Amino acid sequence: MFQSERVRGILYQVLLLAAVVGVGWYLVSNTLHNLSTRQIQVGFGFLSREAGFEIAESHIAYDASNAYGRAFVVDADGVVLDRLPAREGSPEVVATGPRRDLQPGDRVDASALRAVEAFGAAQLRRAEMTPVAYEWSPRLGLVVVTKTGGRAVIGDAQQIDRKLATWAALLDQAGATGIKMSNIDLRFGASPAIRRS
Repeated sequence: MFQSERVRGILYQVLLLAAVVGVGWYLVSNTLHNLSTRQIQVGFGFLSREAGFEIAESHIAYDASNAYGRAFVVDADGVVLDRLPAREGSPEVVATGPRRDLQPGDRVDASALRAVEAFGAAQLRRAEMTPVAYEWSPRLGLVVVTKTGGRAVIGDAQQIDRKLATWAALLDQAGATGIKMSNIDLRFGASPAIRRS
């Protein structure tokens, strides 16, 4: 049986695999035992805990009670930057969807950032359209929270001028008919969806 090269080859491979698995098991179990003995916690759970420090000269609302994973600066192309101050007056976009740990060099939705810039350039004069906060989630894209408490789902920056014009026209129509809107979804082109308040 051990005379056959094929059988010996398989036996050597099985023995090598067992040795690799054994060494791996030993290293992992030893590491976990040592961490437990020294009461050292590992993982990314700290990102959701209170940071306990301030960010000097911050242009976003951030204080010592915020989580570590809260403050990121992102350039216009959607690249997460490291330790760079935000541009004065730059808007804050809050991620509301499932979170993952961002690292410098990661990319986020640049289209949503372009939509935020378009809002800043539009100089909206209506309180119903004036943004007080921007939210982003993978499912909805960009959502604008307005001074009046309304929410407008913008999605991305495609046809942003048309979306703003549609929103204004719907507000005019709602005002003329006495309809109060709380939410509007502008992602569907000529078929926006509204929720009455």
